[in-house]
Amino acid sequence: AGFRVVELGGDTPEAELAAMAQLERPRVVLLSATDDRHVPAVRAAIGALRAASYGGPVIVGGGPFVRDPGLAAAVGADAGATDALSAVEAVRR
Repeated sequence: AGFRVVELGGDTPEAELAAMAQLERPRVVLLSATDDRHVPAVRAAIGALRAASYGGPVIVGGGPFVRDPGLAAAVGADAGATDALSAVEAVRR
């Protein structure tokens, strides 16, 4: 879709994610959870981004967010995506 992507990986500590966001100033941060046990880590990552004054949008995706569309807002995300194409659409909005 023409975006430059920096992939950090699922094991990236929240503090490192927040530091990267401060350094790189991305237009958007996308986070994913493969199952329900990863949702607390997504919530913590969003909290770290907000605490570090990252002001851009955070979009979440993955199984838990597909099954429960309201979960994106509950973890503090700006939007949820059901697949890669809907994530691109959300970024463009």
